[in-house]
Amino acid sequence: MEREKDWLPDDLYRQVCANVPIACADTVVICGRHVLVLERIIEPAWGSWALPGGHIRKGEQPVAAARRELHEETGLRVPKDAFVFVGVETYDHGWRYDITLTFCVALPDCPDVKLNDEHGSVLWAPVDELPVGLLVPARRVIVKAFEERYESA
Repeated sequence: MEREKDWLPDDLYRQVCANVPIACADTVVICGRHVLVLERIIEPAWGSWALPGGHIRKGEQPVAAARRELHEETGLRVPKDAFVFVGVETYDHGWRYDITLTFCVALPDCPDVKLNDEHGSVLWAPVDELPVGLLVPARRVIVKAFEERYESA
């Protein structure tokens, strides 16, 4: 799998990340009253629970990045028209600052997930029992996605 930092030496990558916000796209995957969260085993946010997502590549539309990252990290293929924009969150990792556009997809059932090498565990978490260690911006956007989905229904 290609990663943006593999295109630059590590020290230059960290220099860029320390000075320029990184554009990212995440996906809140809803299945009933559950949400898909992944435990990260790489930086940034090693050991935290997070949403599937990652960098937006040059020339890539945010929804396309969200869809690509969801497939790369979980093996899930979801049609582009199933993605609904939820909002923007910021993540300050200390050495890196991300501006993340978040989308939501609702699935009829909770499929098996095939994790890539960035994650160690997967959890279909009940929305009212989100795991300790879930990144705070992810928690906020999950709550927002559920509120919008169920209040508009």
